Amino acid sequence: MLYGICLDLKQYGDANKVLAQYEDTNIFSPMSVQIVEEYQNAIEWANREEYREDNKKGLDEITNTLFEKFGMNAGLCAVAISYYLGVGNDALKAYELGKRSVEEYPNSVTYNSLGWVCLTPEINRKDIAVGFFEKAIELAEDEELKKDITGNYFIALLENEQFKEAEKVMCDLIEEYPCNQNFSNYAELLKRQGKLEDALEWGKKALFIVEDDTTLLVVADIYKKMKQYENAVFMYQKCLEHISVDENVYQFQDINGKQLYSIASNNSLGVIMFEALKGIISAYSFLREYEQAKAYLLIAKERMPQKSEWEIWEQTLPEIESANQRYIEIKEQLSQNSKKAVEQKRSVRQWALQLIQLQNNSGQLNLDENDDWDKYLEKMDEVLNQMVQAVNKDSIIYQNSRNWVNSTYTHLDADAKEFLITAETLYEIHKMSIIDFAPIIVEYCKVVEKQLRVLLGSQIPSSMHMLGQIIGVISTNNIHPYTLYLSDLRAVNQLRRNSAHTGLLVRNDADMIRNILYVNNLLNNLV
Repeated sequence: MLYGICLDLKQYGDANKVLAQYEDTNIFSPMSVQIVEEYQNAIEWANREEYREDNKKGLDEITNTLFEKFGMNAGLCAVAISYYLGVGNDALKAYELGKRSVEEYPNSVTYNSLGWVCLTPEINRKDIAVGFFEKAIELAEDEELKKDITGNYFIALLENEQFKEAEKVMCDLIEEYPCNQNFSNYAELLKRQGKLEDALEWGKKALFIVEDDTTLLVVADIYKKMKQYENAVFMYQKCLEHISVDENVYQFQDINGKQLYSIASNNSLGVIMFEALKGIISAYSFLREYEQAKAYLLIAKERMPQKSEWEIWEQTLPEIESANQRYIEIKEQLSQNSKKAVEQKRSVRQWALQLIQLQNNSGQLNLDENDDWDKYLEKMDEVLNQMVQAVNKDSIIYQNSRNWVNSTYTHLDADAKEFLITAETLYEIHKMSIIDFAPIIVEYCKVVEKQLRVLLGSQIPSSMHMLGQIIGVISTNNIHPYTLYLSDLRAVNQLRRNSAHTGLLVRNDADMIRNILYVNNLLNNLV
C-alpha cells in the first residue's frame, strides 16, 4: 500500500525503497500483479504530464528494480514498453522488450506496441511495422482494440509508401468511424499523393472537430504546396502556438469523447516543431517578407540550436539590417497564444461531425421544397443547440453580446434579439477558430426572417416557410420600404442556402453577413 501511495504522490525514490523490501519473486501472485499494475498506472500518468527529468529518473530506478525482482517476464516486458516509448525515451529498449514478450506470449496489444516502436526514428523499420500491425489485427478479439490497431496499421502503410493499400484501409475506417483522427490521416495520404484540393478538404474537416498540432502542420504544408503562402503562414503559426517540445505527449479527444494521446517522444514532437519552423521561414521567403523570415529564424535557432539547417537558411536569406524587434514581438505573441491554445487542443467540438454529415447529405435535397428545407433547418437547429450548450451565460462574452444587442437594437422582436445574441456570442467565441461558420450564419439569418415575419404579419401566407419566399412576396407585391433592401435581403438568403452546400463557410462569410446587418444597417431598416 505504501508503494502505491508513494507512486501516486510521485515520490519515486521512496516507492523504490519500499519495492526493494518486497520479497515475493512470483509475478503471478496477487500482490505482485498489483505491484505491476501500480507501475503501469504510474507510467500512464507520467506519459500524460509535461516531461520532467525527475519522473524519468525515478521510473528508471523502479523499472530496473522490477526486472531484477521478476526477471524478463512477458507481462512486465509488455508494460515496460509504454515506459520506454514515452517518458523513458528509449525506443531500442522498447523494441527489445516487445520482442521478448511476444516470443513467450503472442498478443495483439504487444504486437501493436511493437509496430509503433518500429515507426520511431531510432528503429525506422516501416516494413516490419506493417507486419507487426497485421499480426496485432489477426490476434485482436475486441472490436474497439481492432479499430485502434487498424488506424495504426494505416500509418505504417502510409510510411511504407503502400498508398493503394493505405487508401482502402482508411476509406473503410472513415465509413465506419468518422472522426478527426481518421480525417487527418486521410488528408496526409492525399497530400503525399499530390491530391492537394481533396487533401485540404479533409484536413479542414479534421481541424473543424479539433485543432491538433499534427493536422495543423499537414494543412500548412498543403497550403504551401498549393502556393497559398499566406494561408500556410497562418497554419504554421497556429501549429507553433499549439505545440511545446517540453511536453512528452500531446492529447485531445476523439468524437466519442475518448481521450487520445500521441505516442510521440520528445524527439518526435521536436520533428513537428522543426517542420513547422522550416515551413514558416520558407513561406515568408516565398512572400519576400524577409524580416519575418529572419525573425522566425532567430526563434528557430533559439528553440532548436542543434539543427544545422538554420545556418543554411541564414546564408540564403537576403541581408537584413536587424530583425531583433520583430523577433521580440513574435516571441511574445507565440507565448501568449500558446497559453490560449492549451485548452483548445484538448477539446473537441462535439457538434462538428453532426454538421459535416448533415451537409454531406444535404446535397441531394431540393431546398425549394418546403419539407426538405424544414428538415434541414430542424437538423441545423440541433447543431446550434449543441453549440449553445457549451456557452456560459455568466461569461463576459455572453453578457457583452446581450447588453449590446438590447441597447442597440431595441426595436427588434424578442425572439429576433435572442437569435442575434446567440449569433454574436458564438461568433466571438469561434472567430479565431478553424470551423464551419454555417450554423452561426444561419442564426444571423433567423434574425432577419423573424423580424420580417413580425413586420409583415398577415401579408405572408401561412404556407410560406422559407426566407426566400418572404423575400419573393416583398418583391412581387412591391412592399415598401422593404423593396429598398432587396439586394441585402437576397444576399442574406444566399448565405443561408450556402450553409447546406458549401461544406465549409469561413469567417469571411460570417463577416459578410455582419457587414450587411450592421454596416449596411439592414437591422436598423427593418422597422
